[in-house]
Amino acid sequence: MSRNSRQYDLVVWGATGVAGRLVAQHLTEQYTPEDLSLALGGRNEERLRSVKATLVEENDEWESLPIVLGDATDPASLHDLARSTGVVCTTVGPYTQYGTPLVEACVEAGTDYCDLTGEVTWVREMIDRYHDEAVDTSARIVHSCGFDSVPADLGTMLVQSFATDEFGTPCDLVRIYIESASDILPVVNDGASHTVGMPVSRHWQWVSTLETM
Repeated sequence: MSRNSRQYDLVVWGATGVAGRLVAQHLTEQYTPEDLSLALGGRNEERLRSVKATLVEENDEWESLPIVLGDATDPASLHDLARSTGVVCTTVGPYTQYGTPLVEACVEAGTDYCDLTGEVTWVREMIDRYHDEAVDTSARIVHSCGFDSVPADLGTMLVQSFATDEFGTPCDLVRIYIESASDILPVVNDGASHTVGMPVSRHWQWVSTLETM
């Protein structure tokens, strides 16, 4: 199926979670329905309708914002989801537990995919398992588009650009330090807390995987 003939341009999968709500809010603030064919996706219709109501209250242009139902544990529903859209943006974690069937569905359908995972062993597994097929179907699978990587990626780019402009050469090493302001309380959503609660053995696998990526 051609991407141009699909029902939606983009589905925000996990739109009822903390991160999913923020993504949906940003998209409806930045785009109009004429610019972007957007849908909210998840497993709980009532909660999705609540998110939609909030978004419509903020911007009534999105009154007809569609809802797509599915379940991360139901591969058939994920394949239907992937075939309905050009891009899936998923915020449903932990990705080690819930992410693989959606990646597989997107690869098979030739659907572009992005997530915000920081689970590097899972990312390595997805590359090893699906890269060749993704090339064949032209599916672009982009991991780690969230806090775990964006500050480091953009920060490194800015530092290296400055070093090249000022000194004529990039840095050999860039170290990133992140410090939370004392008056800002951290917000940890369910997916993040479940990821942190994964077995210690999995976290040690992350260390060894980082050395090979």
